[in-house]
Amino acid sequence: MVKQCTGPRLGDRMLRNGCRGGDVRELQTLANRVGAGLTVDGDFGPRTTAWVRAFQKSRALVADAVVGPATLAALRQATTPPPPPAGQVPGCRTFRRGSSGPDVAFVKRFVGARRCSPPGAGFDERTEAGIRWYQRIRRLTDDGVVGRLTWTQMGLRVTY
Repeated sequence: MVKQCTGPRLGDRMLRNGCRGGDVRELQTLANRVGAGLTVDGDFGPRTTAWVRAFQKSRALVADAVVGPATLAALRQATTPPPPPAGQVPGCRTFRRGSSGPDVAFVKRFVGARRCSPPGAGFDERTEAGIRWYQRIRRLTDDGVVGRLTWTQMGLRVTY
């Protein structure tokens, strides 16, 4: 049986100096994605307070060091990755060895570093071997090319 976490989640309450908990850890983790360099300890102490105040000032928010809806929205916006360039979203093209881009990085993560190669956007020999393995286990022609059938087996909508 899996226990459900009953602690507050980020956004459930206003966070300020002195707060502790998993939601503070979530805040600190997000803050570190934009370079805060905070210790993720769940304690909203002086360093977290100073960072929140500086972040609020940089976003022209009220610099009260309280994380409410406006600060949280700005932080989520700052940590949301930009959409991939047109023509490189997963499912929008066929690619093979020598290709690169965010869609190649997606496929490498999908198949796994053990079968492909370490994370990155380049389609190399090891990535091709991983794609061939995936195609074989899915009973596709193992040509090492990520095309319509391979995308479909990965559960993605093909857009070309």
